[in-house]
Amino acid sequence: MINPFYLNSASELSDLPVFGTLQKRELEEVAPLVKVVQYPRNTFIYRPSDSNDAFCFLLKGHLKKGKFLPDGKELVQYLIHPNEFFGFDRLTGHPVRPHYVKSLNGPVTILTVPVSVVERMMVRNEQFSLAILELVAKAVKRSELFLDILLTADVRTRITYFLRENTSTTNGQAAEMDTMMHEGLTQQEIANMIGATRQTVALVLNELRKENKIAFNRREIVIKSAQ
Repeated sequence: MINPFYLNSASELSDLPVFGTLQKRELEEVAPLVKVVQYPRNTFIYRPSDSNDAFCFLLKGHLKKGKFLPDGKELVQYLIHPNEFFGFDRLTGHPVRPHYVKSLNGPVTILTVPVSVVERMMVRNEQFSLAILELVAKAVKRSELFLDILLTADVRTRITYFLRENTSTTNGQAAEMDTMMHEGLTQQEIANMIGATRQTVALVLNELRKENKIAFNRREIVIKSAQ
């Protein structure tokens, strides 16, 4: 981990989602308490049972969120992409971290703000509180939808859903292809996330490639949008 640095300007914070609901004096109060930390690739940001004292926002890179199973294996739950919040578990009743978050095959930059500061601002600013609650609701809805897909859909549908959920389109361009930057996420990890075997994932990906619906290599999976 590189030494963290702190924001010097409230305007830097106001440009971020959710924090734009704070008033100028509130931003000036919060900004000095917010720090930005850089981590190298394949590094734990936090582990299960770590202190749940920070609310996090991913500025750059890609993360995976997961749990350790009783047999020691990892269960990857979902990916976290730039401009997404994470680590707000204490707001949902968890005094310590219930899962781990780890960087993928590249460095990441994360903004963190103390949970105590977030809670204080939620009490003082109704718009900020509603924005945070909406954020939590979206995360819960995302988890529920993914669980429904896991329980009801066939493997091909699960894989297609996973790819679409983790795809980014080139901004400002009429892109013919969307790119999922998995940055080292293995077929086994994808299999773990969708409740399938690695062999089945490989088979379906190859079928989709033969059908000219995707292309992939070690760093990315490209979905051909026109299909």
